[in-house]
Amino acid sequence: MILLLACTGADPQLDPLREALTAYDAGRASLEAGQHDDAITSLRTATELDPRSAELWLWLGKAHADAGDHLSAIRSADKALGLAPDMLEARYDRACWRAQFGDLEGAAQDLSLAAQDARLDPFFVATDPDLDPLRSDPSYGHVVARPVLPVRVEAPTEPAFLGSEVTVAVGVLHPVDRVAEFAIPVPAGPLSLRKVVEDHVVEGPMQRTELRLTWVATGAGTASVGPWTISAGDFKGIGDTASFELLAPEGHVAQAGDASLRVPSALLSAEATRDGERVTAWGEPGDQVTWAATQVVTLEIRERGQPVQVGWTGTLAAGETVTLTRGRQELWSRTP
Repeated sequence: MILLLACTGADPQLDPLREALTAYDAGRASLEAGQHDDAITSLRTATELDPRSAELWLWLGKAHADAGDHLSAIRSADKALGLAPDMLEARYDRACWRAQFGDLEGAAQDLSLAAQDARLDPFFVATDPDLDPLRSDPSYGHVVARPVLPVRVEAPTEPAFLGSEVTVAVGVLHPVDRVAEFAIPVPAGPLSLRKVVEDHVVEGPMQRTELRLTWVATGAGTASVGPWTISAGDFKGIGDTASFELLAPEGHVAQAGDASLRVPSALLSAEATRDGERVTAWGEPGDQVTWAATQVVTLEIRERGQPVQVGWTGTLAAGETVTLTRGRQELWSRTP
């Protein structure tokens, strides 16, 4: 609630506050609808009715900024900070508006002051496109330091027995306009890769990408996978090495895995491509691939947990044919 008074009584002195609240609600609704001129008119009326509200002045600034008038937005933020000098949102917004207006020195000063407040998320600051003018200027780029991408690695805590599956999940939060690329390490230990699932969840300007790799235990010993190196444009992140124990009957000889496997990125097309002896085919959920490949790994691309693309990759001899079917219909058959 912007106005602190309930405004429910019959006191005529409260009428301006009631009207200011009504104007504020109308301004917010217009702003959400993209009607900038109407939003500015309503919010300007609100500030005239309640000129001591820093919040109302800040919202008027937001309306000006959305309309592309950063100078007026800065002036509104000046009013807000004059009433509430410790108002973090006004300080940060003015930094963004100053950066967009070209006042990089003023933007750097505001951002430096805002950064002293523990409530300000440094990763949010580093990915805010409004600060790109600061970020790209050699004199002020250090003010918008790029943090390391937050990477989470989850691995099993209990031993896995011969023939059972072991899954390691690696998740990273990154800007939605930058594709996350995983450098998948070759595992140390008796493991054979069987399935790779990549899941994408968009959260506003950010995206959470998770890679889940499932191996089958082929012997006994300590296995490890990592460290994980992830990049998203010019952002970087490092994930911890996942280690776990594998158990097998005494004297069992582990089978050789395919240590050379490189998991391809999603092509999002029903095609078969060859990289040396390794062939990758892509289709839609429910499709089936028929081929004489060995050490086949299943690939799956998901959006919010729902499969949108499936694939298969495996070693295929020269001249062998790959066939993709959907239900009883053959979609295509070719020799990559």
